[in-house]
Amino acid sequence: MGQIISVEKSQDFICYATPGLVEKRNILNITYHGGTYGTGGHGFLGFKLEEKNKRQSEWLVCSIRGASDWFSVNERPLMDIPRWMNKKALVGWSGHGERWDEFKPMVINQLIKSFTCLQSSCKLHIGDICLELKEDYRLRANFFGNNQYRKFKKYDDLRKAWVFVKKKSFFVY
Repeated sequence: MGQIISVEKSQDFICYATPGLVEKRNILNITYHGGTYGTGGHGFLGFKLEEKNKRQSEWLVCSIRGASDWFSVNERPLMDIPRWMNKKALVGWSGHGERWDEFKPMVINQLIKSFTCLQSSCKLHIGDICLELKEDYRLRANFFGNNQYRKFKKYDDLRKAWVFVKKKSFFVY
């Protein structure tokens, strides 16, 4: 099984994301835990976007398992290992009950200026920040449990991971 979960069979799937559908839209909300398989979640990263032209308000979702752990923001990890490459994650928690989220205030009510997506890398310029999944897997945060690099399978394609869905808790089987 790959890292990217196919969403196109979900009844909430609308379409795959393209720059023309993503760019120049404001972000209204965010989730780090989008998608469900019935008894739990996949941990998809999602942005609720404003309605624009003929498009209603909808969720732009990256359908990678634990997606937030794969991304960096201006060279800082978005989530996961709090001290990855000696940089504190923007979203996280400690074993002592401390929680923080520096990312949400950076993106809420901000315009997506550009969206670029290739087979194994992507970038979103949102307001003054760059949300990025780097091409070189050695520059991504490692998996927390086994400290292995986050790599895609040969057949994984990020262009199929970025999708529009009707709601953040959409069912994927």
